[in-house]
Order: sequence, then structure tokens, then C-alpha cells
Amino acid sequence: MSESPFWKKINEYLSNPKIVLGLIFGLAIIARLICLGYPDRFYFDEVYHGFTAKEYLHGNVSTYDPWAKPPPGLAYEWTHPPLAKLIMSVFMMILGENAWGWRMGSVVFSLICIYFLYLFLKENFSKSVAVLGAFFLAVDGSFLAQSRIAMNDVYFMAFMLIFFWSYQRWKKQPDLKKWPFWVGGLALGLAASCKWTALYIYLILAVDLLILNPLFFKKNGIQWMFWCFVGWIILPLMVYLLSYAQFFYFGWDWDRLVELQKQMWWYHSRLKATHPFQSQPWQWVLNVKPVWMYLGSDAASWEKKDIYNLGNSVVYWGGFLSLIVLTFRKAAHQDSKSLNHLNLLSLCYLGFWVPWTFSPRIMFSYHYLPAVPFLCGLLAVWVDGWSSRYKKAILIAAFIWFFIFYPFNTGVSVSKTFSDSIYGNIPRSSQ
Repeated sequence: MSESPFWKKINEYLSNPKIVLGLIFGLAIIARLICLGYPDRFYFDEVYHGFTAKEYLHGNVSTYDPWAKPPPGLAYEWTHPPLAKLIMSVFMMILGENAWGWRMGSVVFSLICIYFLYLFLKENFSKSVAVLGAFFLAVDGSFLAQSRIAMNDVYFMAFMLIFFWSYQRWKKQPDLKKWPFWVGGLALGLAASCKWTALYIYLILAVDLLILNPLFFKKNGIQWMFWCFVGWIILPLMVYLLSYAQFFYFGWDWDRLVELQKQMWWYHSRLKATHPFQSQPWQWVLNVKPVWMYLGSDAASWEKKDIYNLGNSVVYWGGFLSLIVLTFRKAAHQDSKSLNHLNLLSLCYLGFWVPWTFSPRIMFSYHYLPAVPFLCGLLAVWVDGWSSRYKKAILIAAFIWFFIFYPFNTGVSVSKTFSDSIYGNIPRSSQ
């Protein structure tokens, strides 16, 4: 039976990457804006990040003081660099000191993440792989949950993805006079100014340039090592220090900045606290222990409006399986250019996941988030080679998971009957 003109037209539209990317962005925007103002108060780690961003606006010098006493139920967030919280403050200046104001920055930067993952994958592979990767990231529930909360994760991710996109463009044509190299250094500094997880980027660079591509510096000359030092260490350090401009404006001095960095390091390296929702890196891969972020219902209510940080198991399981499959295929791969790109993609994923296995502090599933875009990329590379039938099947499966668990990730109201029947087997620790 021949295909009707209507479906032929639909397939024609869907074969256009720009149209599909536009649909993905439309889906991502709608998913993030629905009930964004719920709850209308700080929840989960917003009591640290969102509250501190609000206090930045008020010129509260205590925000940078590890020993300052905050109001009950809240805390000054000084354990991470200030840039993400400063950006939240800008959005609050525009939209007001309300839930939309302190969360909108996460929405905007999550869209930047999707776009630059698309650009990164298109730079390395093809438009079809790039579109698939953007789709898988857009329908991930953990990424969705972090895109709707005033925390620093998606801010870091956006700058991190900008760095790897510009890094890959520069590596294709190494030229210090062209903008990708310096944009990369700027993005690296901005990422570090949000979270110290940016240090993992240096580990990835070391492996990529010194182990996977040992002839890179020999081919381009010793002077490149000097300029890489300038662009990837000196420039990011300058950006990092600049992110503390408000700190110095408040009257704190250099010695106090050094002390603050020590306190940050001691906090993350010596944190021995426990939490019912803490998890281990192997559990992130299996997507078996989400974080319960908000309790939005009580025993007497007929509805549930809870918020969990739960990933998309189609993406998580499929992505990790793709890593295994693609790794075995590498040995028989003849295209050295594509192989190099695949190596970088795999390295980025492992570089943001494996180091957590050595972390002495308690960990949560959202710490896996910087690795997820690259997991989506690996899945996209694998799926792109499938037949149209199987490709559609996994895309539909990923979207169905996203749709079914959307209320679970966002706090959209559902009946207790529905919640208990669909979400009842999700691990909820001490709920």
C-alpha cells in the first residue's frame, strides 16, 4: 500500500534536521515552563543556592562567610564558586524575587545545553546523530528536574558543553589566532566558576592530547604547550577570580578568598554526612536511586505532587550499552577520523563519571548529570546506524518514558492511585 500524501509530507518535514531540532526545543521549553512556579518557595537545595542568590541581590556580605549564621531552614551557599548564583540573581532582577525568577536561569541554560550538545555532535559526526543526541538529552528526566530548580548543575553543564564544542573546532584546525581556542578557555573558566567539577575537564584533556593523540604537540610545536597553558589555565583562572568581584566589592580581602577556597575544599573532601537518598556511581548507570526533592502531598490528600530526580532508563541503559557495543566495534573501525571523535565522546562520558567512584564525600544521582549529554551522544551514534524501524522504536520508547514520568520529575498533580500504580516501585528510601 502506497503512503498517503499527508504522511509523505510529514516524513519530508521530519527529515529536515532544522525542523526536528525546532520541535525538540519546543518540547523542551514547554516541559520546563509547565508549573515552573511550583512550589512557590525554596525546595531541596534551593534553600542554599536560590536563597544565596537572593541575598546577593540584597548585598548581604554574610553570603561569602562560612561561619555566618543564616535564618532558620536556610543556609548560605559558599561551598561552590558564585557564578551560577550570580546569574540567578540577574534573572531575579528581571523577573522578580519569586520562583520563576530564581528558576528561569536553569531553564534558559538547559536549552543552551541541548543546543551545544547538538553543535558538538554535529562537529564530530553528522546532523542526524546531533539531532538524536539533542532529543535524548531533552527527554531525560534527571536533566529535566535540574532544569527546573535553582541549582548550579545546568549552568556548569552549559559552559562545559560550550568548551568541548569549541575545543573540537580548534583541534581540527589548531590556530591561536582563531576564536575557538580563546572561547574554549573562557568557557572553561566560566564552568569552573560554577562548579569545581570543571577539574575533570583537565583530566579529559590530558588523556585526549597526551595519550590518545600523542603526536599532537610534537606536530604543532612546543610553543603550543605554552599557549595551551595560557588559554586553558591562566585565562580560566582569571575568569574564576573575576567571578568573585562581588566578594571583593563586599569588602573581603585576598587572604579571606584563600581561606574560603580552603573551606570549600575541606567541605567537599571531608564531608562524612549521610543521607537517605545518597547513592553510588554504579547506581547512577542503572538509574535505580533517584533523589526525592520535594514532598507535595500528605496522607489525607487524593493527589500527589512530589518531585523526584529520576533519569530516563531508555537513555541510561541504552547509552551505557552503546558504550560497550561501540567500544568493541572500535577495533575493526577503519576511519581514524571518526574513531578519534568517538574516543573523545567516550572519554568525556567516562571523565565525568569514573572520578566520582573515588570521591570520599556522599553523592547523589544528579552528580551523574555532566556525563549524561555524552551518554546521549553515544546512544545517538549507535542508534543512527539502525534501520528506520528500530530507530523509531527506541525514540518512541524514550519519549513514552519521558511522558509517563513527567509528573514524577516536575510535581505536576496526579492521583494517588495513578502514582502508586505507576511510580510505586521506584526506590524512595525512607519515604
